[in-house]
Amino acid sequence: MQRKSSTVTENGDVFQNLYQPDEVKQLFQEAGFKETQLHTKTTNSEITFLAVGNR
Repeated sequence: MQRKSSTVTENGDVFQNLYQPDEVKQLFQEAGFKETQLHTKTTNSEITFLAVGNR
């Protein structure tokens, strides 16, 4: 998995694009989570998602 880009806004917030949703799901599984749910939203070609896992 390759690290993606990061952006710093005018007020100093950092937004990072580290992984794609399928990569996060794989990381959760490798960390021992048996159930992983990804809730995604795509807006203007940007993906926002929430990952939830149960051990």
